[in-house]
Amino acid sequence: MTAQGFLDVCVKIGLTLIVLSIAVGFIRLRRGPLLADRMIALDMMTAAIIAFCAIFAVQSGVGAFLDSAVALALVSFGLERWQTRRHGRRKCPLTVFDGAALDAKHHVGDLLQEVRARFRDEQGERRFFLA
Repeated sequence: MTAQGFLDVCVKIGLTLIVLSIAVGFIRLRRGPLLADRMIALDMMTAAIIAFCAIFAVQSGVGAFLDSAVALALVSFGLERWQTRRHGRRKCPLTVFDGAALDAKHHVGDLLQEVRARFRDEQGERRFFLA
């Protein structure tokens, strides 16, 4: 198996697993008895969609999907902040996850910046991802 063939297999498996996780998130979003359950399911689905955009950018070679992923991460983070401030810090059950979500968003942003930098060489020309 060549490197390109292995990459294609890994990308297809990754996309399949991410779509499965989004489907599980929809189930939790529908069933969740509490607002906290629904917000965590929505956050998990957003992270999965961001990962889907990143893997699809690798598959297609189009860096615009990475821009969409970064924009989605920023919107998701802003909505989480708004939700926690709307319910107040002491009343909202999401404050337990607030620090962990903030760390995860920073790690995803750093990873997406690194992947995006690999799409461009020193002169700003687009190049193949693994080259």
